[in-house]
Order: sequence, then C-alpha cells, then structure tokens
Amino acid sequence: MKKIFLIILCLCYVNVLSAAIPKENPNSKPLTICVSFIKWYMRNRLQIHKYYPIDKNPGDSTRLYKINYKHLKKYLNYLGKSGYVTQHYLNMTRQNYIDIREQLLKDPQWDGPIPGHELIDPFEIDELDIDGLSNLKVKLIKEEFKGNYALIIYTINGLKFNSVLFKINHKWQINRL
Repeated sequence: MKKIFLIILCLCYVNVLSAAIPKENPNSKPLTICVSFIKWYMRNRLQIHKYYPIDKNPGDSTRLYKINYKHLKKYLNYLGKSGYVTQHYLNMTRQNYIDIREQLLKDPQWDGPIPGHELIDPFEIDELDIDGLSNLKVKLIKEEFKGNYALIIYTINGLKFNSVLFKINHKWQINRL
C-alpha cells in the first residue's frame, strides 16, 4: 500500500512540475514572431511615430534633422512593451540613434535620406502598407537553429529580411531584424 501511495505521490509531483514549465505556443515559431512584429509595428505605426526620435517635419527643408532623446526613450519603451524584441535590440537601436546624432553633428542635413537611418526603421517602406497586412506574401528562404538561437531569412511581398532571434524564458524574441 505504501508503494502505491509513493508512486501516486511521485506521479502527482512530476505532473505539478511539468505544469509549472510554460508550454511553448505552437504559433510562436521564429518566422511567425517576425511577421507578427512587422504587423504589430505597421498597425501601431501612428502611435509609435508620435515618439519618433528624429525631429523634423517631412518636406521641411528649413530645419536640420536632430535626435530628440525624450522621444527616443518613449519610442524604445513602446517597442519594448510589444514583447517582440530583446533588450539587446533596444540597446542597439538606441546606439544607432546616438551614432546618427554624431553623424548629423559632423555633417548637418536638411533633407534627403538620413545616413544610417535605414538600419533602424526597416518598415519605412511603401511596399508594406497597412491596408495589405492581411494579405502579406511570406516566403521562408532559410531557417537555422542553434539551441536558443535562430537565424531566419525570409521575404514579405518580395522584400528580403534577415532576422536573428533568441529564446528567452521559453519565448522567441527578435534580437536583430
């Protein structure tokens, strides 16, 4: 009788332990996370751009581009709250804006593309319009896994993306897009 009780107790303990480990959502594959982030970003674009770190109205050639650090902090906070990106992604984005500021101090700009900006905001492209989010054509080119690391190469509507993700607390997050 003691053996049966101990077996039942052990089975209950194992069952409780397995319930405590979060199950991975089958929809949280790295490619799905990347596409979901892009959709999230595009849907929230207006809110995100309220805190856009680069001060200047489009088409205003009378003012120099400059980095607004208050907006940068809010912008990064908003991206971080999405849950899609790692802290490293946010730190690298912050550093890229600091680098752009240094470049703008050396070479002030009034108009045209901002050097280095394309590395920060890859969704400033007309091909991924908000009206077409439900009809995105996603094609996986390469998927490589090494433990908690994933490299994903894919296209969305013909535009190529290379993303690196890390699994943190049983959840894939974008480390580089």
